[in-house]
Amino acid sequence: MQVLFNYNFNPEDIADLNFQALYEMRRRDSCFAFAFEKDNRIYALRDHFGTVPLYFSLRGDEIVFSTTLDQLITPESQLDVKGYKAYVAFGTAKILPLFKGIGIVPPASVIEIDRRSKEMKVCYTYRFKKCKLSRFCTIGELAELLDRLLLQAVKRTIKYHRVGLYFSGIGTDSFITAAYLRRLGVEVNAYTCSRWGQEGSEARYAPENAERAGVKKLFVDALNPEKVREALNKVIDVYKVPHGLPESVGIASLWLHTPLSTEKQIYGAQGADTITCTVGVQNVAYVYSFIPHFIRSRISNRLSGDVIDSYIKIYSKSLLNSSDMPPTIMGIIQSTPGKIQKLSLAGMLICHSLGDGELLSAPVINSGRLYSNPFYDVDVAELLLGLSLRHRLSFKPSVRQFLDKVVIRAIAKKYCYKEVVKKKGFTIPLEIYGIDKELEGFEAPTNIPTDSRFRFAAYVFHQYCKFRNIKLGVI
Repeated sequence: MQVLFNYNFNPEDIADLNFQALYEMRRRDSCFAFAFEKDNRIYALRDHFGTVPLYFSLRGDEIVFSTTLDQLITPESQLDVKGYKAYVAFGTAKILPLFKGIGIVPPASVIEIDRRSKEMKVCYTYRFKKCKLSRFCTIGELAELLDRLLLQAVKRTIKYHRVGLYFSGIGTDSFITAAYLRRLGVEVNAYTCSRWGQEGSEARYAPENAERAGVKKLFVDALNPEKVREALNKVIDVYKVPHGLPESVGIASLWLHTPLSTEKQIYGAQGADTITCTVGVQNVAYVYSFIPHFIRSRISNRLSGDVIDSYIKIYSKSLLNSSDMPPTIMGIIQSTPGKIQKLSLAGMLICHSLGDGELLSAPVINSGRLYSNPFYDVDVAELLLGLSLRHRLSFKPSVRQFLDKVVIRAIAKKYCYKEVVKKKGFTIPLEIYGIDKELEGFEAPTNIPTDSRFRFAAYVFHQYCKFRNIKLGVI
């Protein structure tokens, strides 16, 4: 076996080429990528949720693999329009190729490339399974089971006695991740970005929640106009790919102004909302799916397809639909029974967590450090996929949708989490920091919606091409 690329992977785990055993038993943490050559065939694989990107390109007679586009693009690289639309819509370049001649290994899959002919095929794809749970389980019993699996998820990923944690001062998920790390004897340095500055709820509540979770040291980066301007200019250097979510400015600022970039292992806690189908757009798509088709199609052309097609159209504002998505990814989603489960996986693999998780994982992975996330653990995810509707419903006034992560909140209460009802939001307030002005005055490569999120993505791509000397020309 000749190793061509390795991120967080033990080659012995696949020496027998038993890919089913690899994905179903040997690796369940969903944070790895690997490429190797054996018997004149090249194999490349990514973790279950595609946490680690794996791009590849033909260079002469060699195939080069990388987690970034920086190592694969040239000034002659040509834009792939559909890939550009996917990047603008979802904020990430991991779904469809952004440039022609650059391929992407699908998540949860293994591709096989013939060394001589360069013919490529997908030779294995993991199919997610709903955990079978008794319909008589109580919330308490489910919380106890999930508690054990989350602890296992953290335990199986720990490599260092001290780690960094991206800590939301008002979020349950990072709080319980810190609690598990401390329970296992790991020292935790927590890092919080207060996107609304010193007056934001993150800055106010992070110290108290960090103390409750047993955090050793907390670093709070309160944004101000100067920091935002500096971070905006550094996004492409921190990510080494175009990243189209405005929250990347906050992560870039943390990377520049705190010791986060020096930690050997960094934990995130993104994905819990998505895998439990509690993101607002998932709720909207789910509710509309019960309305007869002829009524939905009259309400909006975005609702004219099945639940996943509607979800993608709503989120992308009709830039793309399900038929535009890679067939391997759509096969993973559609093979899972249940509307909620399909929406959960579509959120993880296309609409939400792909870009949201990349906010932190990309800088960590690209710097050669270890990224971990207990909510990307496959055992945890499949338990959450198996929850019945009655274990998801919430009628709290503070929750705007009726699907909620009820079981996860029950665990947080066990660890004395102080919930903050009134939040100032997790997004970067573009207009407050003047970024909306920065987005004006440039020409996007193709027509896109005027929404500030899309314009931000287009602006970052524009800057990326400018500073990487890519001449896009007329499209």
